[in-house]
Amino acid sequence: LTYKPEFETNIPLFLKEALSNLKKAIRYNSDLLDCYLLEVNSSINVCEVENMISKEHAYYLRNKYL
Repeated sequence: LTYKPEFETNIPLFLKEALSNLKKAIRYNSDLLDCYLLEVNSSINVCEVENMISKEHAYYLRNKYL
């Protein structure tokens, strides 16, 4: 997986927040980690289906975070 900084920054706010919540859940070893993973997956799906991000962008985010 090649790091692409533009794929980390050029994303809708709700996806950015979902990723931030997931990172915090991992950092604090949250019991709700599965919920945060589902939130990120759902947010990526919405962004891809609504053409807010490309298929390549979605693939990158799924591979990095899920």
